[in-house]
This record gives sequence, structure tokens and C-alpha cells, in this order.
Amino acid sequence: MRASTPDKGKYNLHVVPPLGSDHPNYLRISSPALVIWGENDALIPLAYTQIFANCIKQSEVCIIPDCGHVPPLEQLDALNSAVYKFLG
Repeated sequence: MRASTPDKGKYNLHVVPPLGSDHPNYLRISSPALVIWGENDALIPLAYTQIFANCIKQSEVCIIPDCGHVPPLEQLDALNSAVYKFLG
């Protein structure tokens, strides 16, 4: 059985550049956003989730347990669950 697809016009996927000189660009994101982070990310510290959440007005944060930098490869079920919950 196939899961229903959410209304795509309601959401936009934003692939954002790393924090740094482009930091103000995050403030321009106006659509709802889910900030997904691996609890054990060794490349970008977990503390950055709060920076993203503060910059993106309509954001929610999801920390995936037992996960590093690549949630789709490390914890796909948890990632899918978080995205489906967010999309409602």
C-alpha cells in the first residue's frame, strides 16, 4: 500500500548553505521547515540546531537519536517518521 502524498504546494524544500557569511539567508526562509539533525553528528555540532531554529521562523527541530551526519543512510525509518509527522 502506498502512503498518501501531502499537498506539495504547501511546502517547499530548502537546501541551505552552511552557516557562515550566508547566515542572513536563513532569515529569508518563510515556509514551514523541519530542521533534522543527527544526535551524534560529528561534522556539525548539535548546538547548531538552535541557531537554525532561531533563524527560521516557522521551524520545528527533530533530533534523531543514534544518528550521525547522514540520517537517510543511518536512521531512515526515524527520518521518514519525522517528515511524515511534520507534513501531517
